[in-house]
Amino acid sequence: MDNSKQVLHYAVSRWGVSLALPLLLERDSKMEERRPTALVDYLESWKSAEEMSQQLKDNERYGLGKTIGDKACHLFSKWMVSGFRLSRRSELAWGEFSFEVPFDSNAGRVLWRTGFLLKWASEQEYIRRKVVQRGAGKGGANYIRVTNIRGMGTSRPLPPDLEAVYADIVVNHLKTNQRAPRKVEIQRIQHAYLKSSSSTTNLTAADFDDGLIHIGTNYCFNHSEPVCRKCPINRLCEGYQSNRRLIENYRT
Repeated sequence: MDNSKQVLHYAVSRWGVSLALPLLLERDSKMEERRPTALVDYLESWKSAEEMSQQLKDNERYGLGKTIGDKACHLFSKWMVSGFRLSRRSELAWGEFSFEVPFDSNAGRVLWRTGFLLKWASEQEYIRRKVVQRGAGKGGANYIRVTNIRGMGTSRPLPPDLEAVYADIVVNHLKTNQRAPRKVEIQRIQHAYLKSSSSTTNLTAADFDDGLIHIGTNYCFNHSEPVCRKCPINRLCEGYQSNRRLIENYRT
């Protein structure tokens, strides 16, 4: 029982807070009547799934705070909107492009090695942002902390045909801006690509995330010898085609 205090602290903070939230919402709604939908009513009270993901953590009364991370908040949005289709709302702001992709280590590794992230900013810019941390990875490799990319703007322009699509994503789907933003955030760019080709591919933000997980767990392993020859996207991968250091010198 030497570690019982740590276990109890973890259980109370991670599970206790989360399990208490539906009870608090029910009590706060209407004391005279039971509200079995109090939790989903609260979740769907926000203008978009993206705003809901932020409020899950940061809301002054109902936010889970340190109990949950930004990645988990976006993963919950993905499950609610696309995975299990629990949302009752049908507008664009609760549709397939209404939440940011829950970037994890698999996403960071694949997007770095393929060269996608380097299309939008230089390695030095990622180092300053601490997305790339020199020598902090396994065996002294450079460590990629992809969660630090959130909110990071591009230093290189979008293709002209994606500018209006990106603005539409931010204004009408994510609803984080009321008008076309001046700043293009890197973690939202794939939404514009997916949306611009959705009429023919029918791919969504959730599909993109699922694809990153599939590649990262089956081919693009977190060491210097991933299964590149069998990877279905190796023809698109800068690390495989022309710059092996993107594979050998970085870990997540």
